[in-house]
Amino acid sequence: MPDGTGTTIATPSPRLRTGPSSLDRLVRFLDPDEFRAVCVIDCLCARLPPPNDPPVHGFLAEWLRTAARGDTALKHWVVEHFVASSLRAEAFDSARSLADRYLKRGFWGAVWVPDGFAPGKVPECPPVLFGFGSLFAASGWAAFFNSRKERLPSPESTWLKAVRELLPAVVSKGVGLASSLGTLTYDLAAAYAVRRGVPLLLVAAAGVEASRKGMEAFAGRSHEGIGVACMLSGRCGPKARRMACRDRLLALLSDLHVIIEIRSGGNLLKTLLDQQFLQPRARWIVMPPAWQAANAGNFQLAGECIHRVQRISVAPPVTVAATGLPNRAGKRRRLLSRDLRRDEYVYHYTRSCPGPWPGQSRGDYLRSLLEREPGSGHSALDTLSRILAEGRIRGSTRLVRGTDPVVSWSARTPWELMSIRHWSRALIRWTFEPYGIAVRKTSVRNRGGKPAVYVAARFHQRLALEDRHRFQRHEPPSCAWKHEREWRTEGDFELTGLGEDEAFIFVPDSRDADTLQARVSATLPVLVPDAAPDPK
Repeated sequence: MPDGTGTTIATPSPRLRTGPSSLDRLVRFLDPDEFRAVCVIDCLCARLPPPNDPPVHGFLAEWLRTAARGDTALKHWVVEHFVASSLRAEAFDSARSLADRYLKRGFWGAVWVPDGFAPGKVPECPPVLFGFGSLFAASGWAAFFNSRKERLPSPESTWLKAVRELLPAVVSKGVGLASSLGTLTYDLAAAYAVRRGVPLLLVAAAGVEASRKGMEAFAGRSHEGIGVACMLSGRCGPKARRMACRDRLLALLSDLHVIIEIRSGGNLLKTLLDQQFLQPRARWIVMPPAWQAANAGNFQLAGECIHRVQRISVAPPVTVAATGLPNRAGKRRRLLSRDLRRDEYVYHYTRSCPGPWPGQSRGDYLRSLLEREPGSGHSALDTLSRILAEGRIRGSTRLVRGTDPVVSWSARTPWELMSIRHWSRALIRWTFEPYGIAVRKTSVRNRGGKPAVYVAARFHQRLALEDRHRFQRHEPPSCAWKHEREWRTEGDFELTGLGEDEAFIFVPDSRDADTLQARVSATLPVLVPDAAPDPK
């Protein structure tokens, strides 16, 4: 199935079937009295001081092993197992009332059916599955599994192409999508389901209450989603454990596993292998053309899992600068370094933007990746394209003190970039990237721009109100930024009206200049700093 990039993915044979959902054989739903009891235990556990290991799963498992039923028996059981601070009568009554409210809102609890598993393979954790909506809204569920990826995905990456191609192929089999929220691949699958009206089952890494709120925030209140979690209240232990539990539940509840790119030695690979041992699932496995550490898990899964496996070949993508875009601006003038006095300008460097643009919803961002929209990678070049298309640089309050948005500039030129930029571990990005817009200092000054004021934090309040947006903390050696020679302008900076002699665009190479040429219509000339010797 070609998509115009030279990549081909062989979609799975229509003969491969997922079969009916296995969930009707795996779970038994609790009756109202049983559900109230597990809710009470969960709520009382939430009152305990936070331990490293939340006791709720152990308490629920122990209660399920007893024959105690009814409020009186439950109260006696609670007295035996909880510390005195949790046993006040109002605490029990409050938990009981909360359980009734959960029932009225459509929440349910379920336990595993031993007969649905091979002997000795019934999951021990979680002992109770909490949820809302119908687990049987689809004839089966398919889940996409992919190891953690970079914060800034390229729309042309092989793994993203595979997700983009396989989502409609999976849905064409008549199944729903089982997914989660919080990691890019899970978000993409969930966004596709919402957009296409496909049944969506969300497995939460927190409590089921948080799952419902997350579903409403992601898909809207009108979307009839289904959510499950291993907890009711949301006290689920350390993040790493929550993520592992989420992946394990997703593997267990889905009938078809779509394996995109799994690295070797990770928790996700172990989870998928364990599921095949516990109860095999049908699989579509993307088989890369060559073994790498990032995809070694695919080869291991294909070799060890023989139960209903469909191998899918994927060729490496061919990156194109601007597929299908017309030349919108004509031939934009190219500057040479010798044509300008670099010290007469200040430079606004654009950065990549992991996730949605400012003002863009998460859903629209995911849709742009799924539809391979130009600029959806949110690279520094994409940021520059967006600025030029809008005709303004948006002010921001990020990394500045106060609530007034500003646009940051630097008097350091692109030729000096290597001496001033460094990798920020805290922000997980370079402090500068070689893309941006240069404007003459005189033009910036005419719009209120001035150099930043580098002083210690204690002097912030001494600055005049009209100058506080220029404050930059300077307390060397722990906090020293003077080398950036920053300027600031308040609010948005409009580019309309700037003449060719006032401003220019700079990019690191001619290919990026051609991409801009195809994407946006702008009158400003373009400079490729490395195309000529550094002017003296």
